Amino acid sequence: FLGNGFILTNDGWIVTSNDVVVKRGKYVVVTQNHKIILVDQIKTDDNLGLVYLKIKAENLPVAPLAKMKAVKLGQQIILSNGIEHVNKELLVSRIVDKDFQLNYKIFRNTENYYLFMNLDKKLNKTFWGSPVFNLNKEIVGLVMIYHGVNYILPSDFLKKSFTQTLTLGKNKPTYLGLVYISQTNLIGNGFSNYGVLISQIKSASPLAHSVLKVG
Repeated sequence: FLGNGFILTNDGWIVTSNDVVVKRGKYVVVTQNHKIILVDQIKTDDNLGLVYLKIKAENLPVAPLAKMKAVKLGQQIILSNGIEHVNKELLVSRIVDKDFQLNYKIFRNTENYYLFMNLDKKLNKTFWGSPVFNLNKEIVGLVMIYHGVNYILPSDFLKKSFTQTLTLGKNKPTYLGLVYISQTNLIGNGFSNYGVLISQIKSASPLAHSVLKVG
């Protein structure tokens, strides 16, 4: 047992983290009804640390993906790992941060991803790659690990990553050329008027001749 993942499409694409599938090779997927299926394709998104596995299957059940804007701080979520009747475990936790950064930086740019989520409980490695559900049975995100730190990659990122990884061969962020500071970083998470302070607009960017100005 290497880790977890969940079905992304009904024709057999499964998503997990690169902490579960760490290198190319032969892998099998074990479903909740203990069916063993050989993986015949592997695609990776190195930008977000995601791995997509393709199995030969049709009409698979797919859970809906929740939108990030619908997730609230303090919201109760459920995590599931393992295989039914073997080593399956359920854990109840809460979202305590929606702006979690792996490497804290005051200055951000629009070509990187920053809005990860964090929970009120530390997870052991048996939860790596596990889906995170809300009480409506929607998938909120995927459990990831970075230098021993757990975080949740929101479902919103999965949609774009999956589409671009399959069609372009990689997940390429939209280039806007904007460097900014989040107001919540300056004033605190309790600040009610969310926004950013623009620090730089790169000269060759699509925003160079827009109405936006530094400051």
